[in-house]
Amino acid sequence: MVDEALRVFLKGIDLGAVIDPDEFDETWYHAFYGNVGRCLHLMGQIEPALVCYRKSAILLQSAHAKHIEDQGYIRLWIGELLIAKGEFCAGSRFLTAAMKKWELVSPGRNAAIDAKLSELMDNLGDCKPLSERNIERYCVAWIFGRERDFSEI
Repeated sequence: MVDEALRVFLKGIDLGAVIDPDEFDETWYHAFYGNVGRCLHLMGQIEPALVCYRKSAILLQSAHAKHIEDQGYIRLWIGELLIAKGEFCAGSRFLTAAMKKWELVSPGRNAAIDAKLSELMDNLGDCKPLSERNIERYCVAWIFGRERDFSEI
């Protein structure tokens, strides 16, 4: 079923080009990359999904406040995959950022994220605390491949 959805979302476009981190077609809509990434995510293909999510997130950042709800989803999905990779600090920051986005448009979704964060508490002992502002700044830096800018935070 996910294979079929992936085929539909790709619309004949070569998957290799879509998941290549060095190729980025900014004319494709953020939902294209997000939907392809979600299919890959559900198929357990973490790295290719993260490439697609990053591209979707870049396009969403360009749209600013226009797509707050979608910005929440992409942060949630990135966070889930980072956690799956064992990157608990980064993942928890993305989950927190998703909650902050959804507080503005759909606060009812935050209970599920809060539960995920509670489950992670034992894995977050080494994480340096960040302010809400710096959590979002961290996520934006990660989206644009500049997470090293926050290595000392």
